[in-house]
Amino acid sequence: MTTIWKINAKGRGDVRFVDSSVPACEDKEKGGATKTIYHAKAGRAETAAKLDLELVPTVANGNIFVLIFSGTPLPKAELTIIGPSKWEKPLVTDEQGRVTLPTPTPWAGRYVLEVTHEKAGGSGEEKFNHTRHISSLSFVQQNGMRWTGKP
Repeated sequence: MTTIWKINAKGRGDVRFVDSSVPACEDKEKGGATKTIYHAKAGRAETAAKLDLELVPTVANGNIFVLIFSGTPLPKAELTIIGPSKWEKPLVTDEQGRVTLPTPTPWAGRYVLEVTHEKAGGSGEEKFNHTRHISSLSFVQQNGMRWTGKP
């Protein structure tokens, strides 16, 4: 069953959401149990990280981001940008945790950046051996070709 959350946000700035309610599950690949935590952000106006795993623009509404994990830049992390036409491109952060989006982005419309970071251990009342953080950033690009959804 899929749960769809609708949040009516008021005011200015980016919107963030965290879901850590998914129980840890057996991880046959790594052994033990893995806890997954989802982080989501809409907007790229704010240049400070507030989530445990977050892509933060170096300047408001810019195309250069730093991937921050627990307050520290995350180097050599793999992420994916997905465009309005379901176009995808893999990207990797540099030694300083920075990544530059393809400029100009081909289409006007909504883009999503996705990244997963795993670490050993975890904390809290649950018992688990690994923590998987999945983060997404969504923003609207005003410039570019209009995607109509038709071939």
